Amino acid sequence: EGGEDLLTSLSATQPEDIQISIESGGQDVTEIELPANESKTLTVKADPLVSLEAGKYPFTVQAAAGDVSTQLDLTFEVIGRGNLSLTAPDGRLSADAYAGKDNPLKITLVNTGTAPLRGIELTSSEPSGWSISFSQSQIAELPAGQTIEVTAQVKPPEKAIAGDYVVTINARPLDNEQESAEFRITVRTSTLWGVGGIGLIALAVGVVGLAVFRFGRR
Repeated sequence: EGGEDLLTSLSATQPEDIQISIESGGQDVTEIELPANESKTLTVKADPLVSLEAGKYPFTVQAAAGDVSTQLDLTFEVIGRGNLSLTAPDGRLSADAYAGKDNPLKITLVNTGTAPLRGIELTSSEPSGWSISFSQSQIAELPAGQTIEVTAQVKPPEKAIAGDYVVTINARPLDNEQESAEFRITVRTSTLWGVGGIGLIALAVGVVGLAVFRFGRR
């Protein structure tokens, strides 16, 4: 704002793990020629050197020419972003289930991002005739770095054939991408049928043995 041209040096404080640079015309500069009664537009860039936690990081830009100087206080704000991971507590995406019964399936949701995940809704895709319900179908908030466990009750139909089936669990946070995981569910026959079958065989053997014993003596 004075009547003399100035060769102005430029600098900035450097917050930890953040690199501050000053640009003019797309080039990094540390000084500029500033004619009397004129102005120039500068671009200040703040580049994180590592993954930063969400928050505000203040710094200062200085300009000096001889005994004339000024400074501007700025703030670099990291918004952060949530990142959802969907898996099982032991990492194995498989489980056994019995036809016609509710079978618990443990599901683990992990926020590996730097901001909370909000409004997470759980849904499922399952074979025809199956039913799946959740102990918690909606999660209001999952903070960064936190884990939550949900139980899904998986119920194959009464007449489901023994074998392997695929059940897909979906988790969609509000304003974020859906995460899905496929679980292999192995349907097994009820142990009651096995016990009943063994009992019938034992009974049949007993009857035959008794008949042989009685009629053999005659």
